[in-house]
Amino acid sequence: MPLLLLFALAVGLSGCGSCSREEPQPTEDRTRIYGVITLDDDFKPMPDDTLGLEGTRLLVLNLRGGPDTLFHARTDTQGTFDGEVVFPRQGAYALRLYRNERRMADTTLLLAPQDSVRIEGALPRFSGAARFHSDESEAMRTLTRLERQYNRVMQIAASGGIARDTIPQVLDNWSSIYWQVFENWPGTIASRIAALESMRMLEGRNDDLMMQRLREYGDHEDIRQLAARFGFMSILQREGLDAAIAWADSLEAASTAPETRLRISKNRIEVLYDSSRIDQARARIRDYESRFGSDAEADAWLSVMRYDVEQLAPGMPLPSFTLEVDVPAAETGGAVDTEAQPESVVQSESEGQPESGVRQDIRTMTLEDLRGGPALIEVVSLADRTYQANYLQLYTLHLLYRQENVQFLTIPVERSPIAVRAFVEERGQGWPVAKAGAYAESDLEERWNIYEMPVRFLIDSDGRIIRKLHGHNINELLVELNNIINDGDNS
Repeated sequence: MPLLLLFALAVGLSGCGSCSREEPQPTEDRTRIYGVITLDDDFKPMPDDTLGLEGTRLLVLNLRGGPDTLFHARTDTQGTFDGEVVFPRQGAYALRLYRNERRMADTTLLLAPQDSVRIEGALPRFSGAARFHSDESEAMRTLTRLERQYNRVMQIAASGGIARDTIPQVLDNWSSIYWQVFENWPGTIASRIAALESMRMLEGRNDDLMMQRLREYGDHEDIRQLAARFGFMSILQREGLDAAIAWADSLEAASTAPETRLRISKNRIEVLYDSSRIDQARARIRDYESRFGSDAEADAWLSVMRYDVEQLAPGMPLPSFTLEVDVPAAETGGAVDTEAQPESVVQSESEGQPESGVRQDIRTMTLEDLRGGPALIEVVSLADRTYQANYLQLYTLHLLYRQENVQFLTIPVERSPIAVRAFVEERGQGWPVAKAGAYAESDLEERWNIYEMPVRFLIDSDGRIIRKLHGHNINELLVELNNIINDGDNS
């Protein structure tokens, strides 16, 4: 999982954003930020820049609902600085550097209470080259290195180097590796993300190990949040709805953190929605509204979730669409030619990357064109860097499952044909992509309740919703596609 996605997931796991008025959260945390900013040989000062090492300004910003300046410091004649940052909660924040009001660098800074951050870097190549020394940063570097190794395994799988029937065992092994990050870096953002990924790799395949880990760390607030999601589903499938609800209720009762109780309440509604328990989801929505509805952010989430429950629940038909799409030449009549490997879908043997120079045909596509087999439909921004970083993994899933008659459709939100064409030509295209502007000209944002991206719909061979997924997580897609194939919905 790329670094920006890790930050996004961390925010989702580390707090509720805002909670009920009856349960106020602490307003601030503090930590020390210090270090040295130098100038390398490539630094070319502007004519009005007569400063030496002194005068570089550092700002830490909270961009959520702001920007709000949390920290401001200026380097001295030695290039050093030191100060204390006050921030609302553990998470990722923007760091910007200025000289003479000229914006020189932008990057991301991880902050946590009872931690300190030492920064070492040089202008002009500060972004991407600076070193951040803190427990949070070291844990995140560990997780990022692990993610690169996992991506290489995915590439090997795409090239046929890993048999499909051994993928579950591979995922179990990687789940254990991610779990070690959780155990080795307790309390960090990286530990939360690693625990989440570990659970996702086990869900639905090795529930015994998953439940063992959830119970072992049952008094940990972050694990309670995961248990409310993953443990709920496992108990639901094994023991039924009443036992699963009792499990979630016990987790909430044991929690001492308001954000955990809110997260558990949300999870309970989401899981009931995902599992087609629509009546129970409606009942929990009413309970959620009575407890948290006075909070504006909680109420906004509730209105969105209520629409999904009423209009886009699993088992309901996906609202129809008609779009102009660019289709790789290998695709005819809505089905991929899986025998040949034409230029538009073959991978580069040397790099494992989709080839560019895609041949395309233009045609009108509707929901009816996807009938006859399961399909993945995604609404995305091609400018999203996390989506770009994940594209190879998505391409890998397409290669793994196209022979199982799983169809893909990407609907970009971009209006510029140049932007869409550049993305496809650089990365390759193995499935239909809606033309630039097609999404903006449609009413899908309203009818599909698109409130964050990427959003993905998995639909069955009759065009009915299996899951609506939000976020960038490719492992979750892998698990869901495996479930679809194993359940036999690939006719």
